[in-house]
Amino acid sequence: MSELRIVPLRFEEFYYVDAIQDPGFFVHRGIAQVNLFILRDLSDRILLNFGVEAYGQFLIDSFRQLEVSGIISTLNVAGITTEHWKEHVVQFNLAAKEWRDR
Repeated sequence: MSELRIVPLRFEEFYYVDAIQDPGFFVHRGIAQVNLFILRDLSDRILLNFGVEAYGQFLIDSFRQLEVSGIISTLNVAGITTEHWKEHVVQFNLAAKEWRDR
């Protein structure tokens, strides 16, 4: 046996995601855009808000905007469920309010 090891290429992961998991990186692009909106919002502030409740509200507002713009329905038509995402946003907000009230 040879001591030569086969090292997987990073390209294979991109191929897998593009071919099977998320063709065209549609979901990845949407998540990246939401993250960029959050970072843009943070960069416009003089002082950072350490209360997580504001970010939870931003996530809710962003999800509603995605619903209004039709992106959520496009994802659902493509067979990509957003129910878990919506549920986690709601759970995050409940946890943020619970943290605030401690």
